[in-house]
Amino acid sequence: MIVKIRLKVLVMGFLILLFGQGCAGTLSKENAQRNPTIPEASAQQIDLSQMDVHEWASTSSDGKWVAVGLVAIPPENGSGKLAYVRLMVFSADGKTHWTIIDHWQELGLGFPMPEPLKWSQDSQYFYFTHRVTPDGCSVFPFLTDLQRVSLEDGTVSELLPQTALTLALSPDESKVAYLRSGESGLVLRDLNTKEVRETKIDPGRDFNAGNILWSPDGKSLTLTVAINPCMGDAVASRTVQAQSTSILLVDAKTLQQKVLIKEDPRLFVTWQWKEPERITLTDGRENALWYLNVNTGEITRQ
Repeated sequence: MIVKIRLKVLVMGFLILLFGQGCAGTLSKENAQRNPTIPEASAQQIDLSQMDVHEWASTSSDGKWVAVGLVAIPPENGSGKLAYVRLMVFSADGKTHWTIIDHWQELGLGFPMPEPLKWSQDSQYFYFTHRVTPDGCSVFPFLTDLQRVSLEDGTVSELLPQTALTLALSPDESKVAYLRSGESGLVLRDLNTKEVRETKIDPGRDFNAGNILWSPDGKSLTLTVAINPCMGDAVASRTVQAQSTSILLVDAKTLQQKVLIKEDPRLFVTWQWKEPERITLTDGRENALWYLNVNTGEITRQ
C-alpha cells in the first residue's frame, strides 16, 4: 500500500542518513558487486536538488519493509539526455537496505520507470514492474514485466520479461495475467509450473484493453476494453479516451468470458476488486466511483 505522511517522514529520514544531506545517492561496493549491470558512474554523488523529481513509496502490510522509487530529470533536458533512476528496498528499522536500481537511462519513448506492484503475503518478497511511455495515444498504462525482490538478500528474479502491455499478479502470487504485446489475448502464466494459457479478446471493433483485476479468491479476473480508443473527447474524458468501454469477466480456470458491461459511453473502468461479488469502477465523465455486481451486472453509484 502507499505510505501515509508518518511513513514518508521515516523514509526521508532514512534516506538522509543513508545518502547524506541534499538527497545525494551513492552505490555501495557490496551492491555493485551483487548487481554488476549497474554502471560504474552511478557510484558518484547525485544531487537531486536542481532536478525534476518523481518518486513513490510503498510499505509492506506488516509495516516492516519500505520500497522507494525515484526518477530524476536534470533541468533543460532535451533529446538524447539522461534521467537518473533509483529503486531501493529497506527495513523500517533502518538496519537493512537493498539498492535494486541505481543508474542513468536515456530519455525518450519507451522510457521504463519502476513501479510497485505487490508485497508477498508472507513478507518475503516485493514485486515491481516497469511502466513505459508508448508512442502515440495510450488508453491504459503500459506495465511490461514482472520482477521479484527477495527481502532476505536483495536478489532480483525476473518472472516475466518485458513482453506485456499490462499485467496483474494473483492474490496468492502463483499466477500472472497479462496482455501480450502485439497480440489480442489475455494470457495466464503459472509462475510455479510455467504453464501458459491464453484466451482471445475480440469485441469485433478496434480496441485497447487494460486495468486487469483479480478477484479476492483468485478464481476470476476482470478487465476493461476501450472501444475505438483515442477517438473520444480527450477533454471530457477524465480516465480513458475512447468512444465507449466494456467490462469483461474471465474465469481463471476455464478462461470462459462474460460481458458485464457492453460498450457503455459513460466510460467505466475497472478500479478495485476487494469484495467477492462487487467490483469498484470509475467513470470517464465525472470520475465518480461505482459498484458493479458480478452476479447480476447491476451498477450502483457509491
